[in-house]
Amino acid sequence: MHGKSTTTALLAHALEALGAQPGYAVGALAPQLGRHARFSANGADDSFFVVEADESDGTLREFHPRQSIVLNIDEEHLDFYSNFEAVCNEFSIFAAQTSGTLFYCADDSRLADLYSGQPQVVTFGFDTTADYRAEIQPDHSFIVWRGEARLGEFTIRLFGEKNVSNAVATIAFLHHNGFSAAEIANAVAGFHGVERRQQEIFHDERFRIFDDYGHHPREITATLRAIKEQCGGRLVVAFQPHRYSRTQHLLSEFAESFGDADLLWVTEVYAASETPIADVNGQRLAAAISNQGQPAGYVASLEVLREKMRAALLPGDVVVFIGAGDITRVAYELAGDLKR
Repeated sequence: MHGKSTTTALLAHALEALGAQPGYAVGALAPQLGRHARFSANGADDSFFVVEADESDGTLREFHPRQSIVLNIDEEHLDFYSNFEAVCNEFSIFAAQTSGTLFYCADDSRLADLYSGQPQVVTFGFDTTADYRAEIQPDHSFIVWRGEARLGEFTIRLFGEKNVSNAVATIAFLHHNGFSAAEIANAVAGFHGVERRQQEIFHDERFRIFDDYGHHPREITATLRAIKEQCGGRLVVAFQPHRYSRTQHLLSEFAESFGDADLLWVTEVYAASETPIADVNGQRLAAAISNQGQPAGYVASLEVLREKMRAALLPGDVVVFIGAGDITRVAYELAGDLKR
């Protein structure tokens, strides 16, 4: 449910670098791939086709893949599903329709509960029980172990533990499908990421600006922590909530997601075609965050947000715009202001 676009694009990029000429369909644009989708370049019946499958609307069960990678499961999309049990059922059906190997993250205890009895499984992650286990090194590289054997040392350009986990999913898949560790290491090291996922859109001697699509509490926590650890400096954050239903269901979780922010603004909710829900809005979320001891300002419009952020910036600041709506527009506008 989190990290799908990055992992799909990374796998497609790695297969391309390995000479497999895969087909792919990715929900976000990866500049290195050039476009969102294509058929396999070699046209062979046994070539790889890498698909980002979305769980948000019940279409996950329409897929009958040969192999699957499941990264995590969460209390999300409750505007469509009646409860979390229904979400789990969707993922169980998807696994049952996978005819070959199912790769899943051993760090997610709920996935382990769902898939422990599934035939042909391969696990990955940081957990000591994982078939492919990662250990992050002080220089941000990571070692992957295959059982008790050291598979190899790997590097990626993306920040944070979650992206290492995404990379280990890719490494596990590729190694299981016959590629060597040395080949895989070269293939994943050159991946630059996808748009709006920790995307750095401005960097000079004074400021850095990142634009990110994160819209779930877990995504926000992981993204801010990764950028804080990698960049240092004061973390200046603007968050646009996405959907009234998500804001309502996860209000308390959102309130605890911004602990790494040094300065924070919350905008009005981006509706995404939903009808407003009474007393569910950006101002209420900002108050909930502030009640957790993390001061948060509320801004009613994106135009005001741009003005407030520009006025508050100090040399050395790292700015993060985060949200799945149209807040990205302000990120680029602010970057344009700073270039002048």
